[in-house]
Amino acid sequence: METESALHASDFRFHESGSITTKGFVFLGADACVLFTEPEFGGDSQILEPGDYTSSSIPGSVRSVFIGAGFQVTLFAGDNFSGYSTVVCGNGIRVGQHLDGGVSSLKVEAIQDA
Repeated sequence: METESALHASDFRFHESGSITTKGFVFLGADACVLFTEPEFGGDSQILEPGDYTSSSIPGSVRSVFIGAGFQVTLFAGDNFSGYSTVVCGNGIRVGQHLDGGVSSLKVEAIQDA
């Protein structure tokens, strides 16, 4: 008996920016950040370029975030950049226990070389 575990074309999400997301994997083009509605980079995703984002422009439940090299993201528990916040940077970061599902606004920024 043969089991099928391969990915199919329908498993991939192709984004206008040239990035591709699929079942726990992110293939970044020039994107700064990808938000996911499930832990470990799963569920629905939204690609963000550098900028400021309030609750009206991000998914209602942010459970993980992938950050491209050279960028940092400040995550806020409250809308309009208020409440508890944390700064994360690097390649592939999972939203921590203090903000798990509670990100209401965020700022995506390029990290300047010193």
